[in-house]
Amino acid sequence: MARRIALEIVLIVGLTVALAWIILGVFSVAGAADPVSAFVDQTPRVLFGVLGIALGLFAVGVVIGAIAQRRRTPRARIVSHAVSLVVALTINVALLALVTVAASGGGGDSWGMLVLAIAGAAGAALLVAGLTAILLVELVFLRPKTGDVARLDPENGLS
Repeated sequence: MARRIALEIVLIVGLTVALAWIILGVFSVAGAADPVSAFVDQTPRVLFGVLGIALGLFAVGVVIGAIAQRRRTPRARIVSHAVSLVVALTINVALLALVTVAASGGGGDSWGMLVLAIAGAAGAALLVAGLTAILLVELVFLRPKTGDVARLDPENGLS
């Protein structure tokens, strides 16, 4: 059981980072003069700089969710991980909003709004990447055997 939990955590977080890197890289390469530099240099800056808080909180949420939901159905694990992703992204954007308001002295600064727009767009890319990774891991890579779903379903009374 511990091996499955560790594999679930590594796969979800690793696939989320890889897919988000690819999605953000496609957008950064589209308007760049040097595509390789944009993909290798600018994409990690956005991914780990702007979305670093969200990635860390999501990783913690996946660890907690994988341990707490280890004997539940895949649906419960998917919902748990998706909720942790949305909460992490919400906290990330809220903290960036607080920082930009504090940095601008409480006034409406256009640079602060630009940072929030970039964070929102990058957060949407991370949301798509995270949901894709969660669904792939839970429904394809670590799909339970047909007998395991009935055994793990608490409504059957067989848990």
